[in-house]
Amino acid sequence: DDSGISIGKFRSATYQESGMFSFFQVYRAGHFVPTDQPEAALLMINDFIHGIFGPDSPRATPVGALGGS
Repeated sequence: DDSGISIGKFRSATYQESGMFSFFQVYRAGHFVPTDQPEAALLMINDFIHGIFGPDSPRATPVGALGGS
């Protein structure tokens, strides 16, 4: 599965939304995402600040593409 946000060689994060809820999952990170995955954290914050954190984001992954419903 090659969906999600790739930073370097690895898939680093995925974004999903359903209705008014949004979910951004950062792989290989614990509770301190900016420490564990600084590039993915910066992308997430920049998208949010610039108002593209959602389905309009070029990095958004449809829920169905991840096997969700």
